[in-house]
Amino acid sequence: IERAQEFLAASGYNGEEIVLVTNRDYDYMYKLIVSVADQLEKKLGLNVRVDVLDWPGQRARWEEQETWHMSTTGYLSQVIFNPDALASFWHSQSASSERGFYNNPEMDADLRETYEL
Repeated sequence: IERAQEFLAASGYNGEEIVLVTNRDYDYMYKLIVSVADQLEKKLGLNVRVDVLDWPGQRARWEEQETWHMSTTGYLSQVIFNPDALASFWHSQSASSERGFYNNPEMDADLRETYEL
């Protein structure tokens, strides 16, 4: 927690709302994002909002990239959370909404940099 707080302080975060998107059609997705949001609020004091949609609504929302920051889906992302595993999935500027699981151009640049290491 202390290290995360250090990163948060260095990031310049100033209480902006962070929007997480999930659905109730796949219960594990809902439970995962609600748990993450709860910990971000309680442990780090982040201003988090969870938007709960149905699965088609969540997929449609991916097209509205300016309205959310992080989303849930299936694949193997819940067990493989390594930047070079499934590398094509870990960016927000994909031509397909099915591959944009977060929306952060700075994170895209950081991930591209890790691929070049």
